[in-house]
Amino acid sequence: DHRDLPSFPTRRSSDLGDFEKELAAPGATTADVFPSVLDSRQAAIAIHPGSGSAAKNWPDERWRELMARLDAPILLVLGEAERARWTAPMLAPLSSPPHHHREMADCLPLPELAAALRRCRLFLGHDSGVSHLAAAVGRPGVLLFGPTDPAMWAPPGPGMRVIRRGTTLDRISVGDVVDALSDLHLWP
Repeated sequence: DHRDLPSFPTRRSSDLGDFEKELAAPGATTADVFPSVLDSRQAAIAIHPGSGSAAKNWPDERWRELMARLDAPILLVLGEAERARWTAPMLAPLSSPPHHHREMADCLPLPELAAALRRCRLFLGHDSGVSHLAAAVGRPGVLLFGPTDPAMWAPPGPGMRVIRRGTTLDRISVGDVVDALSDLHLWP
C-alpha cells in the first residue's frame, strides 16, 4: 500500500490538528500559522498529478521524471482518482533527496488540503479543482492543459501559467515545465 511508503510519509487529517491549535493560541495571527513561503526554497512544491478525467492528465512517467529532476521538497497531492495509479512500486524510485523531504497529502478534506497548499511555495497540476484551490490560497504555479480550454477552465489570477501544446498533454515535455518554472522565477 503506497500510503505506508517510508520515503513518502502520508499526511492525514489527524496530522493537521496542530494548525488549529496554533491559530487558537493567544496572540496568534494567520501569518504565524500560514507564513508566506513564496520565496522560501525550504517550502515544498505541491504536485497534483490527477484530475477528473484521464484525458486531462499528463502521463505519469513525465510526472515521475519531473519529480526526479526537482531538487526540492515535494508534497504529492493524491485524491481518489489517483490512488490506483500512484502505488508504492511507482513511488519507490522517487525517494527523498538527502536534504529534501517528500510527503504525500492523501485524500485530505478540502480545508486541510487548502492549508497544506498554502504552506507550499508553488503548485504544479492540471485542469482540476485542486488547481483552483491552489490559486485560491495564493500559490503560483504551472498548469498543464490539453483537451479543455484554459480560457474557460484555468483558475483566474496572475500567478498561474498555463502550458498547452494542442489537445493532448503528451505533447508537453518535462523541459517545457522546467522552462516555465524558470521563466516565472519559481525554480530553482
